[in-house]
Amino acid sequence: MSVARPDVWTLGIAPEQQVRRMVALAMQKGRQHFAAFLPDNRLGHALGQALTQVCEENGLQAPRSCSMTAHRTRSRPT
Repeated sequence: MSVARPDVWTLGIAPEQQVRRMVALAMQKGRQHFAAFLPDNRLGHALGQALTQVCEENGLQAPRSCSMTAHRTRSRPT
C-alpha cells in the first residue's frame, strides 16, 4: 500500500506496474510484439500510455492499440 496523495491510499498495483510485469513476462517467453484492446476511459488511456512507454524502453516496436466505448443494449417492449 502507498499514499497517492494526502488522505488517499492505493491498494494493489498501478496500471503502469501491471503493464511492466506483463511485458517482462511476455519478453521472457520470447514475445516482441504487443497489442491492446482497451476501454476508452482513464484506465484504458493509462494502460495504453504505459504499454507504449514500456515497449519503447525495451527497444520494442510500438504496440498497436484500439479503444472501445461501451454500448448499452436496450430491450424493446414486445
